[in-house]
Amino acid sequence: MPRIGEAFEGIEEIAYLPGLQYYRLIGAVRTFARPRVRKALEALMKAGEEVERWGQHHQDFVERMAARGFPLGYISTSISPYDFIADYFRGATGMMKDPFRNKDKLLALLDKAATFLIRQASQAFKASGRGCYSPRRSR
Repeated sequence: MPRIGEAFEGIEEIAYLPGLQYYRLIGAVRTFARPRVRKALEALMKAGEEVERWGQHHQDFVERMAARGFPLGYISTSISPYDFIADYFRGATGMMKDPFRNKDKLLALLDKAATFLIRQASQAFKASGRGCYSPRRSR
């Protein structure tokens, strides 16, 4: 995540929590007290508040457009598996070399990424509580 945005710098210091128990879990929680982690979490909270404000404006716009008969057709968009891997993990140069250097691994990864992206888009659609042509029922 730090490669995606400055606000994420420090997140990599958070311990991997799933599966921890007893003292290891307590010890892992200590990573949240680190200065870089705290700074990142504060930046992400500010970003989250701003995105929430944007989301409310956007939702109002969507509802106004739906009331006027304009359908919402983008609730579950996605990205191609190739672009997903290139943009978030490998970079353009690494991704362009992979078909020649790691073809089998790349194809397997693209299959997994496609499954993930389809599931993600499907969940976004389900979470929206509406189909493409009906406005949201409640806020």
